[in-house]
Amino acid sequence: MSKKIISLLLAVILTISMVAVTAASVSASIDDNGCYVPSTDDTNRYYFYLPSDWCNDVAKAAGVYWWAGTDACSAIDGSNPDSPAWPGYKAQPSDTANVYYIDCPSDVGTIIWNNAFDGGEDPSDPNYAKAIQTSNIACEYYSAGEAENYDDAFFEAMETSYNGDKAALGDYAGNFFYDDDTFSMTFDNMIYVVDPNKLSVGEIGGKQQYGGEWYFYYGNGEYGTYPVKADGKVFNTEYQPPKNGAGNTDATTQQPETTLQSETKPDSETTAAPETTVSQVPFLTVNATSNFFPEATAYYNEDTKEVAVTYSLQSSKDVLNDEWILKYDPEILALSSKNSALTVSPVMGTNGSQYNLTDIAGEAHGVSSNLYLYNFSSEMQPFVTVVFDVLNITDKAPVNTTIDLDLKVLTVSKVGDDLQSNEDEEVTLVRDSKLIEDDKAKTVSVSTSTKLTESTFVPATAGNDSNTTETATAQKPTDDSDKTVNATPSPDATSAVGDHAASTADTVNGSNDNGAIQTGDASLALIVLTLLIAVTGVMFVIRKREMY
Repeated sequence: MSKKIISLLLAVILTISMVAVTAASVSASIDDNGCYVPSTDDTNRYYFYLPSDWCNDVAKAAGVYWWAGTDACSAIDGSNPDSPAWPGYKAQPSDTANVYYIDCPSDVGTIIWNNAFDGGEDPSDPNYAKAIQTSNIACEYYSAGEAENYDDAFFEAMETSYNGDKAALGDYAGNFFYDDDTFSMTFDNMIYVVDPNKLSVGEIGGKQQYGGEWYFYYGNGEYGTYPVKADGKVFNTEYQPPKNGAGNTDATTQQPETTLQSETKPDSETTAAPETTVSQVPFLTVNATSNFFPEATAYYNEDTKEVAVTYSLQSSKDVLNDEWILKYDPEILALSSKNSALTVSPVMGTNGSQYNLTDIAGEAHGVSSNLYLYNFSSEMQPFVTVVFDVLNITDKAPVNTTIDLDLKVLTVSKVGDDLQSNEDEEVTLVRDSKLIEDDKAKTVSVSTSTKLTESTFVPATAGNDSNTTETATAQKPTDDSDKTVNATPSPDATSAVGDHAASTADTVNGSNDNGAIQTGDASLALIVLTLLIAVTGVMFVIRKREMY
C-alpha cells in the first residue's frame, strides 16, 4: 500500500512542478508606462526616429511588432495568446523628441516600426488611414553589398579597424563580427530612419508602409553613416532624413537605383531590334525589366491598344511570401480594368494577396503571404501578370517605354508535418530589393521568364509577317543561409494602445531595467524544482527502509 501512496505522491508533485514551471516561465513585461520590457538579457537596442507626420489625434508614440522570436507579439493581456496583437509593443521614449527605442531579443530577425495605432480593417473608418508603419525591416545584419549606405569601401575600412584597433570603432566595436570568413555588421544601438520617398508597398487602402535605413546613433537626435561621429556624415535634422546616404541635404530625396540585376539573358531568345530607319522604327517599343526576372522587349504598331506583361516563376521550393512594385510610365500606359487580384497573380490572388492598382503614381503594388505556401514548384507559372491600355501617344511616337518589376521580398519554403511552412526550410531569396546569394539560397533552384504580348510591328523591309513574342529564361542562383528571415507582412489585428507618460535616458548601451511589472518569475520554478528533488530523496529513503 505504501508503494502506491508513494507513487501517487510523486505523480502529484511532478504535476504541480510542471504547472508551476509553466506558470513561472519568463515572459515579456510591460512597465508602468505601458512600454515593452524583454524577458531576456540577450537583446539588441534599436532606436527609431518617429516622423512627426506619423503623429495625429489618435497616434502619438512609436510601436514595434514582430511575429517570430522571443516575446513574439501576442495578446499582451493574455486573453488570447494565440492571436497576434497588432501594432505590437509600445517602444520606450528617449529624452530626444521623436526618438524611441526598444531592447529587442537578439533572435528576432524582422521587425515593423509603426505609430502604435491600429486603424482597423474598414477603409471607410476615418481612423483607418491614421495607422502608419514601415515595411518589414531585417534587423539581423548587413554584409558588404547589402545596403547603399554601407558599400564595399565601408566594410573594408571597418575590417581594417577591426583587425588593427577595435577601439577605433568606438562604442560600435561589438557591432562587427566574422561569420565563415564574412565580415558583417549588426544594428545594435543603431537608429532606423524612415525615408518618406521610399513607399515600400505604397498606400493600400490608405495604409502607408515606408522603407528607410539604419544609421549609427550618436545620441541627442544625431545619427550618421560611420561608427565614429567625427569621421562620418552626421545628421540632426529633426526628421529630415539624409539624402542618398551621402550627406546631401537638398530638398529633393532621390530614390536609390536598383544595383543588382538578373543573370545575363541568353541572346538566342531575344529578337534583334529593327533597323532604325524612319520606315522601320516601331510605333511603340516596350521593355520589360526586373531586378529578379530576365528582360524582354516587344515592338508594336499604331493599331496596338493593349499590352500585357507576365513574369513567371518555377522554384524547387514554394513561395511563402513576396512583395513587389511594378513601375510604368502613366503617360504612355494605363492599368487596364481587366486586372484583378486573381488575374494579376493567379496562384496567390485567391489567398492573401493585396494589390494597389492605380494610374496616379505609375505603380502597381503587390504583397502576399501564406503559411500553407503558394505552389510554384510543380511547373512554371505566372508570378505577376498585368494588362495595360496603350494611351493616345500619336503625337509622341515613336515611343520607347519601360515596365519594371522591383521584387522587394521573396521567401520560399517547404511544408512540414502540419502542412504549414517548415521554418528550417525557409530561405529568403530577395530582401530589400537585393538578391541574396549564399550557400543556403544556392540550394534552391529557380527558373524565371518574362513575356510580353506578341509584337505587332513588322518592318517594311523585313520580307515576312511573323510576330515575335519576346521571352527570356534564366536560372537564378539565390541566397540566404543562416540569416533566414520570415518576411511575412504584418497581420491586421487589434490591441489597445495608450500614450507614453514618461521618458527615459537617451543613451546608447542603456539598461533594460524600467520598473517593469513582471508576468513571470523564474525563481519560483527553481524553488519548486528544488522541493521536488528534496521530496524525491525522502521517497527514496522510505523505499529503502521498506525493502529492509
